[in-house]
Amino acid sequence: MTKDHMIEQLRNVADEVMDLEFALSEKRRQRDALIVEARAAGASLRAIGDACMISHQTVQNIVDRVNGPRDAPDA
Repeated sequence: MTKDHMIEQLRNVADEVMDLEFALSEKRRQRDALIVEARAAGASLRAIGDACMISHQTVQNIVDRVNGPRDAPDA
């Protein structure tokens, strides 16, 4: 193996390493974007859950006014 051939192989390996580093940084960027989206979705789901609980309580209050208070459930 000649010196020039070894230098060429080292350059090829260095190019592959750089390509892998770029691919890894791109995957990390995608992962970070997914984490941000997941957090936003979680916050939206919590807000929806809170709104459902408020709506349920509002409906229950209306029913209680119309029908009178509910009896305590049997234990």
